[in-house]
Amino acid sequence: MENLEDVVRALEQEARRVRDLFESEVLPQSRRAAAELLRTASKRLAELASELDEIARHDRPPAP
Repeated sequence: MENLEDVVRALEQEARRVRDLFESEVLPQSRRAAAELLRTASKRLAELASELDEIARHDRPPAP
């Protein structure tokens, strides 16, 4: 029975280690990557909006 308790204890300890690693390394890195992706998408959307504005200026009939 003592061996089983040791195994369970070791598994619990390893699970805590993996969770801590995930929280300290993986999550922050994923958040940074997501933030950068949003910044890039935002910049590209602004560029596309400017292009559409330019096209729309050419579509307007001249004022009388």
